[in-house]
Amino acid sequence: MKVAKELLALTYCHSAKRLPELIEEILIDLPGGEDWINRKINCPCD
Repeated sequence: MKVAKELLALTYCHSAKRLPELIEEILIDLPGGEDWINRKINCPCD
């Protein structure tokens, strides 16, 4: 619930242009987040 509130608060405090970067930072800190970002960076589909 805490993370959900943090994500919601971001929408009130930051521009839409900056939100993806900020959300990614929060997601990386969650369990499995580093695995997620590593898959995203190394994805051959991009």
